[in-house]
Amino acid sequence: MQQARNPNFPENLDILPSRRPDGGEPGLDSVLDADSQKDAIEKYGIAGRVWEAAYLMLSYMEGSPKHEFDPPFLAQNNRQNVVLELGSGTGILGVKLAQVLSPNDLVILTDLPDVCPLLRETIEKHNHRDAPNPTSAGLMVRALPWGSSNHASRIASDLGLSFVNGVDYPRHLTRIICSDLVYFPELLAPLLRSLIELSSPPFVPIASRHDLEIIISYKIRSLSKESPFWNAFGIWFTFYPVMIRSTSIDNPRTWRRLGSSATEDHSFVFIARRRPESFSWTMPQNDSDLMNGFGTPWSSDEQFETLLLTAFDDEEDS
Repeated sequence: MQQARNPNFPENLDILPSRRPDGGEPGLDSVLDADSQKDAIEKYGIAGRVWEAAYLMLSYMEGSPKHEFDPPFLAQNNRQNVVLELGSGTGILGVKLAQVLSPNDLVILTDLPDVCPLLRETIEKHNHRDAPNPTSAGLMVRALPWGSSNHASRIASDLGLSFVNGVDYPRHLTRIICSDLVYFPELLAPLLRSLIELSSPPFVPIASRHDLEIIISYKIRSLSKESPFWNAFGIWFTFYPVMIRSTSIDNPRTWRRLGSSATEDHSFVFIARRRPESFSWTMPQNDSDLMNGFGTPWSSDEQFETLLLTAFDDEEDS
């Protein structure tokens, strides 16, 4: 029997550490520096590199007095945040999330089982533990291969969302974070499957299912490979890009898409929510059926193409 290929070690893998284009703030050097990434790439392959769209997400999370975002990353509300990141890789975004959220919040970092040690290494480097602490949100590391209902069910149980554990105060997901996950064609259906499952009960309460927000940072690499995901994603979710503008009185306060500058190279940060009508649909078991909208009113969605046309028109005009 042929052993399944490890998606983090594709054939002829030859990648180098990345560099953050905007410099950013100090405090994440132990994950961002070239030597740390080089070591992680040798051990964990693709998962050990900080990919370009992660830097864009970091900028959005950190905020800046020089810029205003629409919508802002941190909304004003009194609810506790429970944020799950899919495909966490190095864990750099999870560490930043824990820094910007409140002590009562929770961040769950997920990846393949053999990548979870890398996530725990990153947490240890930044003096976090697998539980809340007085200065930042709690951090948990859990295995979650995309498309695995069994692993998802274990996370639901950890959050008190299963019927068998009897927890009085379950913690529903409030956000899902994804960064640079859309590329390998064979993983697009499992990725979509996980996003649908994690945005459905029991991960969200039935009374407010549409409140969960998915934030996706994405860099275009191969539209022919990646567009099928967005066409299928848009059947189940509505989404729109994050906007940014300067707060300087010396510069025109014109909104532009976050990711549209020359250094950001055709990148996006999307905010997505489930279509309310989709909660009555049954998710197909077959990956091809899922990607082609089987059991839904549509076979494809054009939100992504519309956003691309608008984005490229704006870049030509700028």
